[in-house]
Amino acid sequence: PSESPSEQPSESPSEAPSDAPTRSELFTFPDNPPPPPLGMCEGDCDEDDDCEAGLYCHMRDSAEPVPGCAGGDIDFSRTDFCAPILGRSGTPSPTVSPSESPSESPSESPSETPSESPSESPSEQPSESPSEAPSDSPTRSALFTFPDNPPPPPLGMCEGDCDSDDDCEEGLYCHLRDSTDAVPGCSGGDIDFSRTDFCAPIAPIEQVPSESPSETPSESPSETPSEQPSESPSEAPSDAPTRSSLFTFPDNPPPPPLGMCEGDCDSDDDCDEGLYCHLRESTDAVPGCAGGDIDTSRTDFCAPIATRSGDTEAPSESPSESPSESPSESPSEVPSEAPSESPTDTLPELKSYPGSDPPPIAFPLTVCEGDCDHDFECAEGLYCYGRDRTQSVPGCSGGESDFSNNDYCTSISFAPITPPSETSFRLGLFWHHSFDWEEKNWCLQCRNEGCTVDDELFYTPCSGRSTFFELTEVEDTTSVQIVISGTNLCIQANDATGSTGIAQVRTCIPSAHIQHWSPGAEGFKFSDAYFEITPAGDEGACLGSDRAPEYLDILGVESCGLTRANHTSLWEKVW
Repeated sequence: PSESPSEQPSESPSEAPSDAPTRSELFTFPDNPPPPPLGMCEGDCDEDDDCEAGLYCHMRDSAEPVPGCAGGDIDFSRTDFCAPILGRSGTPSPTVSPSESPSESPSESPSETPSESPSESPSEQPSESPSEAPSDSPTRSALFTFPDNPPPPPLGMCEGDCDSDDDCEEGLYCHLRDSTDAVPGCSGGDIDFSRTDFCAPIAPIEQVPSESPSETPSESPSETPSEQPSESPSEAPSDAPTRSSLFTFPDNPPPPPLGMCEGDCDSDDDCDEGLYCHLRESTDAVPGCAGGDIDTSRTDFCAPIATRSGDTEAPSESPSESPSESPSESPSEVPSEAPSESPTDTLPELKSYPGSDPPPIAFPLTVCEGDCDHDFECAEGLYCYGRDRTQSVPGCSGGESDFSNNDYCTSISFAPITPPSETSFRLGLFWHHSFDWEEKNWCLQCRNEGCTVDDELFYTPCSGRSTFFELTEVEDTTSVQIVISGTNLCIQANDATGSTGIAQVRTCIPSAHIQHWSPGAEGFKFSDAYFEITPAGDEGACLGSDRAPEYLDILGVESCGLTRANHTSLWEKVW
């Protein structure tokens, strides 16, 4: 009871205590949901009858807010929740019978939520331009995908998933897109993290000419061409479109050369004349092309030479006879692809400590320091370079005169990155600009070189020595084993504390249930751009971290609620 009760008792006390709490954050029942009706902010509902009096079932897409409830913007499921009717678009309930006289001040715009049943007293004057046939489907303004059984084409406005213009109704085209790309004439693209393609109007919604020419050329010819033909038309039609957004060919890329903003290229020879191959990391921008900041692959694209950093002319084949009188003030942003045959004397020298091992205070070792035995003994961005006596160390000087067998830390950029097989990939944490931890390309690596039984996995940059994995389907199940490439070792949930705990490396046993993993409870698939990894049969636990990831943090299996709250539950394949 309250230590300071009110002086006046309630004039209308409740007849019985509340059966359930009134929630303000989204809530789903993990295992055995109670029978309807559901309470405030509870899901999953299918219709208004599933909700308590005064509530309605709010239908939603991934990351869509729910009126009166918190957490919708970080809920990536398509679960529908009960919300207060007062928060519904157009809160007044419709009258059962029409008013006796028309309103003296009708609304200036039509209702955004049309009535669900026809009027009992239709207008006396019919429409001057009635439609020839009833509408087969609603005209949508927000992106929409059919959850289970999509109807046969054609798809309507803002509907997906389409593969070609033929999949869309007349007057629409199939808008090809990447994750969070907007769709012309439709809302919701910026919060749609799939790569679903949607039908959009061929003509703009509002025919308002721009004051300056578009930076993005149209993908189809104009339906209202200019009255005056060009005074200098091209002599031949273009062989391929000139793109301004990044583009990769999904299945069978054409032979080189690639055009503007097209990928994947490996060298300048793969690009059209006037273009060069822009080498990049995940989410790096590409000069002259849009979409690099949301492209999480490491695909390299063709870009105009005019945008290339530094002098665009070809480098001299022989050095100048005298040094420049005005050297550049900053180093080149595009270093040479191969080391110089006659390096300068500025490389750091190898450093080792007296005795057999460095003192504990020396760890993590910095560049060119030794003796190291494992990568995790080196600072972030470095790895332990194994060597024999008098063997040089990339990026360091003095190896030829070092007669010890010490191993030294050097940049991971020198580490071999050849995957063990064509099906191998690194497991990387998916990152989005809305996450509250700094953008990093975090992947997993075994603590011991080559990975061993009872090993642990820690977070490390997605390059150099990070570990490669493969997925092996488990017979007669929908689960997979996560196999370390080239070994008979698998990731398994902690066998001492149940599903949650430190993820461990064990000998692969197909029948071992704690080595079986599924792509999460949110409808993900391992073939998606990103996915969750959960122990089979325990969709409440996720592979991830209970905090923002840091270098050398050990991989664990945590509550999905914790990993999702810290944005560490989503993974992607990195090559």
